[in-house]
Amino acid sequence: RNLSAVFSKIEEPLIPIISEMEKTGILVNKVLLEQTKKEIQKRLAEIEKAVTEHVGKSINLNSPKQLSELLFGSLGLKPKGKKKESGAFTTNAEALETLKDEHPVIPLILEHRELQKILSSYLESLLEHIGQDGRIHAKFFQHGTTTGRFSSADPNLQTIPASGTWGRLVRRAFIAKPGSVFISCDYSQIELRVLAMLSGDEKLVA
Repeated sequence: RNLSAVFSKIEEPLIPIISEMEKTGILVNKVLLEQTKKEIQKRLAEIEKAVTEHVGKSINLNSPKQLSELLFGSLGLKPKGKKKESGAFTTNAEALETLKDEHPVIPLILEHRELQKILSSYLESLLEHIGQDGRIHAKFFQHGTTTGRFSSADPNLQTIPASGTWGRLVRRAFIAKPGSVFISCDYSQIELRVLAMLSGDEKLVA
């Protein structure tokens, strides 16, 4: 397909750079991550206690089955989502959002779910991968996605939350070494620019 130039001029020259990225790693504030983890665990416990007081019994908020039985059985809420193959009504975030004003436990469950995701998907994973040098040495892939987009793993550093109080705290844990700064670079409207080039449309080009 006459794509050898893509390999020789774009992909191959990147290999030593990516190798250097993996060896260098990224510096993180371990103390901040551990402190954030403790605060989230404390808040999760508070939410679980509040839900128990509201409904009169303790349930596993991470269990979709128990949640479904509580909301649509014990509390008698009317489900607005579809039934799953198991026969239980869905308790995904979208379904719960539609019930947010129906009962005081719903906002608590939504908050619990968000915090649980930050804890398990980000905080615990990041802490687990910090090396003895205080840095995270993730793996980076040039061919990890079907679209050709760069990707990373162990841990995935490209899904760190950017919004919300807790998400921003996780981001703050990534730090530059003394005397250095982070620089954020991105293409400006790259898809529209490619479209303009390929189509030749005068207004898009302008």
